[in-house]
Amino acid sequence: MDPIIFGKLVNLANENVFNSGSLTKEEFFWSFSWSSPGVMMLLLMSVGVALVSRLAKNFQDYFLNVIVQKFGAKIFTDGLKHAMKLPYQEFEDQRSGETLSILNKVRSDTARFINYIINVLFGIVVGILFVCVYAGTYIHWAVPIVYFVGIIILTWLTNILSKKIKMIISAHDDNTLQTLKMNQSYIERFCNPETLQIALNVDSPEKAMTAVVSGAEIYLPLEGLIDIEEEIARLEKELEKLNKEVERVEKKLSNENFVSKAPKAVVEAEREKHRVS
Repeated sequence: MDPIIFGKLVNLANENVFNSGSLTKEEFFWSFSWSSPGVMMLLLMSVGVALVSRLAKNFQDYFLNVIVQKFGAKIFTDGLKHAMKLPYQEFEDQRSGETLSILNKVRSDTARFINYIINVLFGIVVGILFVCVYAGTYIHWAVPIVYFVGIIILTWLTNILSKKIKMIISAHDDNTLQTLKMNQSYIERFCNPETLQIALNVDSPEKAMTAVVSGAEIYLPLEGLIDIEEEIARLEKELEKLNKEVERVEKKLSNENFVSKAPKAVVEAEREKHRVS
């Protein structure tokens, strides 16, 4: 709303300057008509928008804290219950505090993830409401309909054209394996893989991306997703280009005439290129 109010202020000032006499002092400053608001009304509207924005931000923070606390506490409690159900010998073999540190890490990561999702979602919801109310009221009633139809079409096309990937998680020990199995539904919901395999000490598949996390390794097979040979050729071409650039810079810096005659800033720039490369 702020850009709209600012635009109306600019238009009002422009009309008063270039069409001198078209507005009286009272109309310019003190008009409280919706059809032709004055400066004071626009300023009060701007203050009101700022107050509403602040209230909405406070509500978002409160809503976010409630969700994070409840969801994080549930994950922490479920994990702790599972740890307490482990056989005594298996639980005793774990290093002191390892289970609690893992649960705290999961809770903090979940809080950050939810924080990010809600911040993005809140902005999207506000944008959708603005389009529906303002565009539908002041521009054309069909704008919100076109907006929502476009969202549906883009979502459908994204689901059709995007490729789901397989995910393989190799646990290092039975405790990690059981924890992953217990939270498999969360992993599938957040990552949305084509298939999810969780097992103990899985052999690394060929042509796969690998991520090493605490207590496990994650493999994402790339076969069928990208052309490996084409990607290798592209990387080799980039490497060759970088090597040529390094040779060019080295020849320049080994040339005494260039070093002595070129401006100091140019020489330093070439040395920085050589250092970075």
